[in-house]
Amino acid sequence: MALVRDHAAVVAGDRVMIVDTRTAAATAIEIEAICDVAPVGHEIWIAAGHLPALHRIDVHTGREVGSPVALPGDRTGTLRAVSASGSTPAGAQAAAVWTSQPTLITSAGSMTRVPGEWTEVFPVSASRWLVAAGERVVARPLPHHANEALEGEE
Repeated sequence: MALVRDHAAVVAGDRVMIVDTRTAAATAIEIEAICDVAPVGHEIWIAAGHLPALHRIDVHTGREVGSPVALPGDRTGTLRAVSASGSTPAGAQAAAVWTSQPTLITSAGSMTRVPGEWTEVFPVSASRWLVAAGERVVARPLPHHANEALEGEE
């Protein structure tokens, strides 16, 4: 289940039900092979497909926002909204991290690979994250340009 403001998203098989918690009105989104869902801004982001792609759904209309975007890696990833509540501050770009091959994805469609080999990636904001491998935990800034490695890393 994911909560976005006055809406809840519940996954059941190949369906995401978006429920308005004020009125109990529900919208069913049919989508094959759902991997994960995350509340991001006013949207529910869904990673789905045998070759995973990101689908962005507006919670108010139940319609897809833009075209699906292919995700790197395989179906083992999870989506993590940049803010824990799924809310996006005014003027900030909505974003999430896909963990299969850790990548920051923004609502503008840009993707930036999280440099290094990490077992966990925790988004703090659209420009910073915490990464971990074993007992090592590091705060990292987002590279200035998409696909740019941080200094000293490949």
